[in-house]
Amino acid sequence: MNRKYEFTGREKTINDNGKEVVVKQIRAIRRIPLYDVEEGDVGGWIESEENLSHDGDCWVKDDAVVYGNALVSGNALVRDKAVVANRAKIFYFAIVKDDARVCGVSSDAPKLAGDPVEAPMVTDYAIVSEQAFIYGRAEISGHARAFGQVEVFGRAKVKMHAKVAGAAKIEGYAQVYGSAFVHGQAHLFGDCRVFNDADVSDEAEISGRSQVHGGTRVGGHAVISGGALLYGGAVNGRASVTDHACLKDDAILTGTSRLSGHATLGGNSIVAGHIGLQGKTEVAESVHISGEGILADAVIKGWGTLVVEWGTIDWPIYVDRTTENVTGRK
Repeated sequence: MNRKYEFTGREKTINDNGKEVVVKQIRAIRRIPLYDVEEGDVGGWIESEENLSHDGDCWVKDDAVVYGNALVSGNALVRDKAVVANRAKIFYFAIVKDDARVCGVSSDAPKLAGDPVEAPMVTDYAIVSEQAFIYGRAEISGHARAFGQVEVFGRAKVKMHAKVAGAAKIEGYAQVYGSAFVHGQAHLFGDCRVFNDADVSDEAEISGRSQVHGGTRVGGHAVISGGALLYGGAVNGRASVTDHACLKDDAILTGTSRLSGHATLGGNSIVAGHIGLQGKTEVAESVHISGEGILADAVIKGWGTLVVEWGTIDWPIYVDRTTENVTGRK
């Protein structure tokens, strides 16, 4: 083994949830060209040599700390004031920097036989920065970026060219990939998928087995749940899409409207106000629907405006470049 660092003799004690951990400062004893480290340069802090591999160009620098069976290997870098702890794995060309934290459970936490090890992983060319917090069994990979105050935990995955930021929370078995962007205070959980060029922001909530992809934009206080499928268009305000409903094309669902059952909203249509689209309702082409009422197994098409005054609409309507006021059944 070609050793690349030694301990300087300096130590400091850090607090890990009430437990004192002694970490030691390292110093390079050979060049690490990838990160412009010269022989004799002082690095960051590790608990033991189990935390930083002597192979590859991996390094811990500045005031960064690695401890508790965590491992930095390959050509990975932990820098600034970042913390990597408790079984976490940082490898390949991954970077953890700024005040970011990547932490598993405490090394001495009691575990029942057969329990999975809570060990987060950052790999490939992924970057975790600012005040991002990655824990549990979460994985950040590919060219993904996690920054801001985002939290990724449980068995959630962020991969490919996806970005997660702001105060967003991604947990459970949720996955963000492709070039998707999740930010603001958005919350993803369950077994949902956000991918391709989808954008989820504000206080939107995505859960269940929902899939949000294409160029879909979800914001405001929107709720996407169940097995909903969104590929294109936008959902905002306090609107919701649930069950097996589908939003597609350039359609917009807003206000407090609700798309549920097996209903489909597509084309350039816009549904606002307090409209419930239920059953096998289909809205297509370029209809603008507002007001207050329920569309139940209705087919609405055309290129005009439909104002639902109240009640349930369960018959087909074609809006021909005009504004039509409709009163439903009781």
